[in-house]
Amino acid sequence: MLTPVRLLAGASVLGAVVVALLALSDPAPRFVELPLASATPASSTADPKPADWAGRVRPRLEAMRIPIRGKNLEALLRSVDRNARRFGIDPLAVLAIIEIESEFDPMAVSPRGAMGLMQLRADTARELADDLGIPWLSDDMLLDPDVNVLLGTFYLSRLIERFGDLDEALTAFHDGPGRVEISKIQAGSVQLEYANRVWDAIVHFTVRAIA
Repeated sequence: MLTPVRLLAGASVLGAVVVALLALSDPAPRFVELPLASATPASSTADPKPADWAGRVRPRLEAMRIPIRGKNLEALLRSVDRNARRFGIDPLAVLAIIEIESEFDPMAVSPRGAMGLMQLRADTARELADDLGIPWLSDDMLLDPDVNVLLGTFYLSRLIERFGDLDEALTAFHDGPGRVEISKIQAGSVQLEYANRVWDAIVHFTVRAIA
């Protein structure tokens, strides 16, 4: 059964927000934020978040004792907001994927070679970077939080466009689009366990963001 938040979101998650972040005194260096490469911004007409959503979500992230803290957390939230607006994705959906995929560990590497915050495979990331006009210098670029969020958010937007359904796009993000296509052909449906986990995390972040 769809949650109220899910009903509002519909088949695609859209967001149009401008982050209002509090300055922190943490001396930790910020990661480098990439300039926007050429791409057509996605329109954002539904489910707007409060302008200070990041400031409201931040205490929950800090309470989770995630690896990214202080000024680096501030930079991450700014990156999520910027790229979510650019590609028409709800920023809380991006945060939810990061939480599930890597638990906010930018250095996470899976046994299958998926890397970084949103756990992207290098071959997929290289194709995405090429589409955005970003020179691919090394697979270790995926360990840079801003690069990972940029490519991961772009990838999710591509999957939403391909499948026309957020649940299927989320499943494809985790399992691969080929497996989703095969499942639809063979079983006539897609297993949504991963999508449901993402939605649970979105709901938790949303409660904090609108409180």
